[in-house]
Amino acid sequence: LSVLWVGLIVFLGPLAAAQAFDRLVVVGDSFSDPGNAERLLGRPFPDSPPYAEGRFSNGPVYAERLPRMLRLQANRVINLAVAGALTDSGNGAAAGLPGMRDQVDEFIATGPALDANDLVIIYGGTNDLVQAADAALAQPAAERQAVVDAAVDRAIRFPTNSLLRLRRGGGRNFVLPNQFNLGASPGFRAAGPTKMAIGRVLTSAFNRALALKIRDLAPRFGNRLLLFNVQQQFGQMQRQPGRFGLAETAAACLEVPDCRIARGADQNRFLFFDDLHPTTKVHQILARAMTVELRRLERR
Repeated sequence: LSVLWVGLIVFLGPLAAAQAFDRLVVVGDSFSDPGNAERLLGRPFPDSPPYAEGRFSNGPVYAERLPRMLRLQANRVINLAVAGALTDSGNGAAAGLPGMRDQVDEFIATGPALDANDLVIIYGGTNDLVQAADAALAQPAAERQAVVDAAVDRAIRFPTNSLLRLRRGGGRNFVLPNQFNLGASPGFRAAGPTKMAIGRVLTSAFNRALALKIRDLAPRFGNRLLLFNVQQQFGQMQRQPGRFGLAETAAACLEVPDCRIARGADQNRFLFFDDLHPTTKVHQILARAMTVELRRLERR
């Protein structure tokens, strides 16, 4: 999911906090990519329509909505995220696209130095876990846990290394989101109960490991290292969809003919746009919730 310089509590009211961060840097995959993969490939990616241009959703992703909420101008955003990125140097979307480690390598080599007023988001691991789920499904039941353990170790190790490198490079404020329950996504549901169970196990193991890693590292970061709980956010939307203006939390919009050809509000009644990625409405909800959490970080 070559670098392009582009731009736990739900809060739905006005966001009027004063600007606290000078710049936003995003490392990630398709959940954060505003069109970088498309630019690098030089062709429409993913197909548009039905996707919004360059995005794995029907509109802007959270990383595009967050700067306005933080009162940052577009020229103060460095979004490195590329769809398909694994947490290391691999990419599952297309040959030649960078992984998250590649994004960090190029930023450190060619980008501006980080300072204490920059905010860095490192959001990845989904592609690693999806690949691991397929690998585990192909193994006998007794061997699946070893696949899970190895995948989670890799998916935590590489972002942690990137985090420490960016910290040494001058960064001080970091956000690491965790994963929503992959087993509840439309793609995993369609594959059947075994893959759904594997998805739940992978998600739980990754989120536990990430929480422990952040707990251990937090004192070294002056407690300016934030775990953003995407799993909790998705869980709230799945349990109480009407509270968020959602109506469908299991099926993907693109699987429903009327939704596939719909626009705007009708598509945004779905939690998922495709078999894995949320609608732009959900991205907006995540951006607002993250803004609330970042205000707490400001006061630390």
